[in-house]
Parts: sequence; C-alpha cells; structure tokens
Amino acid sequence: VEGARALAFEAAEHRQALNSWILETLDFAAGCDAARYDAARAASDAWRRRLARGFPGVDLLLTPSAPGEAPLDLAAVQVSDFNRVWTLMRAPCLNLPAFTGPGGAPVGIQLVAPEGADDRLLAGAGWVWPRLAEG
Repeated sequence: VEGARALAFEAAEHRQALNSWILETLDFAAGCDAARYDAARAASDAWRRRLARGFPGVDLLLTPSAPGEAPLDLAAVQVSDFNRVWTLMRAPCLNLPAFTGPGGAPVGIQLVAPEGADDRLLAGAGWVWPRLAEG
C-alpha cells in the first residue's frame, strides 16, 4: 500500500511503462482495505521491535541480494523480496556486486544495518567493497 502511494504519479501518468510485477503490486494494494492495512502495520511494528532486540552486538547482516545472478535484461527484474523485507523493517540495506554468475551477470550481496544506522552501513560497505575486489 505504501509503495503504491509512492508510485501514484507513475501509476497515473506512465502506467504502460511499468513492469508487470509492479502493476500486480499496485493492483493488490488497491484492493487492500483499511482494516487489513492497519493489521499489517501493527504486525510490522511488532517485527521491527523484535529485529531491534536482535541487533545489539551485531555490526551488519550479510544476506543475498536476490535468488541468483542479475538478469541480462533489467526490465525482467521481478524479485524484490530480498530487499523488501528490510525496507519494511526500516533497516537500511545496500547491495554490492560480489561475484559473476554462470551467465556472466553479477551476483550481489546485501549488507543490512539496524534502523537509523546508515553511517554504520556505509562504513561497513567501505570495508567490504575493497575485499570483494581482491577476489
């Protein structure tokens, strides 16, 4: 629902240019009533509190960026699940190309920091990036 609100202009003025998975998300959001949205917000708030309790003593989390290598046609990108959950948790995340997949496209890793720790995320990425380049 919040993503649909953020894309309201694009959906109204440039709908034909949006990927099919974005259109599906917009259509799903349009059918979400206020009670369902409020329940989802309450659940996400509870999960945010749980996540915050799990971060003390952890600098960053390292996760996959996607289930495999990047598609050669970026218009074919259809999976945002690996990023979307961190956005919902208000945890800043940053993706770095880490390896090359069998098709020759990048395979990414994602660094995740606690809510409000963007500086920690950027510092961590600054430490990780040169080490990835070393191979």
